[in-house]
Amino acid sequence: MAETKKNQFLLEELYNHLSKSKQQEGLSGDPIETTRAMLHFCASPDQIPNQEINRLASVMDLMTTPGSNQIDIRVATESETRDQPFKAIGVSIPTDPYFEVEPLLPHRLQVDPLPPFLSLIGEASALRDKLSGNSLKDIIRRSQAFQSEMLHEIDCLARRLKTPLEGSLPNFGRYQSGLASLGLDFREYTKRLLIN
Repeated sequence: MAETKKNQFLLEELYNHLSKSKQQEGLSGDPIETTRAMLHFCASPDQIPNQEINRLASVMDLMTTPGSNQIDIRVATESETRDQPFKAIGVSIPTDPYFEVEPLLPHRLQVDPLPPFLSLIGEASALRDKLSGNSLKDIIRRSQAFQSEMLHEIDCLARRLKTPLEGSLPNFGRYQSGLASLGLDFREYTKRLLIN
């Protein structure tokens, strides 16, 4: 049975962004290149007009660039199945942190790009926080707040394009207000970050 495609406006915006920035290889079917293309999209204020998300995506884009020796992007084994296409490894276990991306990311993006974008931003936040030495509790809080913030930005994009979001949307509970849910704690945290 064919899968019902949802939120295709977001995929179209990603394609348009990549063609303007001459990065069409980002959607070639390679999960690592797709991850980098998504980070580049989120780092662009023309696409996602949110300074915190832009900064987070820019940092992760730089840190995952081949040769940076900071964070690897690795493709998970085919046998693994998961709810989210991205996983931040090394956040709750003592190991060098890296992004793990499922091999089916390009397919997931084609079916509904919303969950992969939310997962990417949440896991990018977790990795950045881990590298900054934050507690697991704070890492989880900020990850959920960043996902909620990204959902809000994608919803704003959908409204500008006069296209409603489709499918069931995640509920981020007490982080429904995105980064504002974190209050002064988040603003103080971002001032202390060594990574901009």
